[in-house]
Amino acid sequence: MNRRRLQDMMEGAVLSDVQAACLLMEESGRPCGVRTLQHWLKGDASKVSNRCPDWAVLALEQGLKKRLPS
Repeated sequence: MNRRRLQDMMEGAVLSDVQAACLLMEESGRPCGVRTLQHWLKGDASKVSNRCPDWAVLALEQGLKKRLPS
């Protein structure tokens, strides 16, 4: 489930909601507000508007990989 993956990555990297939203926007080139991110993290998965999209998980993965020391 994307919500859980996003949550796990944020916790593992010790990212706040604001930091994660900024990283998502930076990596994806898409708008992503803190409120949107919060809805994805705690939202009702039965509501399509609250489901965490695949692009968000991929963008966060890519952004975190770039942050790792070489």
